[in-house]
Order: sequence, then structure tokens, then C-alpha cells
Amino acid sequence: MRIQPNADFAEAIAVMSSGNPGALMALIEMAKHGHLVDPNQIAGGFYYIMKLDQFEIYGSDIYVLFSDICERKLHWLLATIKAPELGLINEEILKEAASKQDYSGRKLINAEHIYNEVKLKVQNFNEYNEGRS
Repeated sequence: MRIQPNADFAEAIAVMSSGNPGALMALIEMAKHGHLVDPNQIAGGFYYIMKLDQFEIYGSDIYVLFSDICERKLHWLLATIKAPELGLINEEILKEAASKQDYSGRKLINAEHIYNEVKLKVQNFNEYNEGRS
């Protein structure tokens, strides 16, 4: 794991993004809006950032997961990161899919389907956003 226990938020984001601007953008979105998508997580979006560190998904792999697999939809991204915890996918599949920079990760993970499954299992998941549409 790259995030050190004494790291502040900026250090955690910097180490996770590995200098990749797309990953940085995704991590900031997670931090800013994660609590709205999953109000059950006390740590908000930072919980999901810690999960990425646990899965050893960093830099360009974060960007691929967010942009290519989850189509830049934060609620899909957070659901996909939560999916291994719920037994919906294996974390190794998640890690492998994120490493595919040719869109082939979409063959391993259907983010929309995972999102719909997470909504069924996690109370209030993305209710804030769905109430606004």
C-alpha cells in the first residue's frame, strides 16, 4: 500500500495518481462527491481511495477504470470499487480490467450491471443523484 498512515489528503491523492492527470481528476471527484453517492461510508470518497490502494490500483489504471470502464460516471466507479466487498466480482479481475489500456477491460467488467447490483445490496447508494434527475 502506498498511502502512509500519517499522510494528509493531498499526499494520498498525489501518491495514488502517480502523476497521471486523469487519475488525479478521478480521485478528486471521488473525494469531493463520494459521500453523496454512498452516504453510508463515514469516510466518504476517501474510503474508495483507500480501497484502490488496497487493490494496488494506481495512476493510469485508476484513469482507465474511471474513463474507459466506468465511462466517467462516478456512481459506476464507486460501485465497481465496492463490488469485491459485496462478492460481485473478484478484486483480481478488477485489477486486471483496470490495467487494460485498450478498452478490453470492458469485457471483464460491466460497470452498469455492477452498479445496478450494488444499488440492490447497498441501502441509499446513489439516492442523492437519482433524486435530482
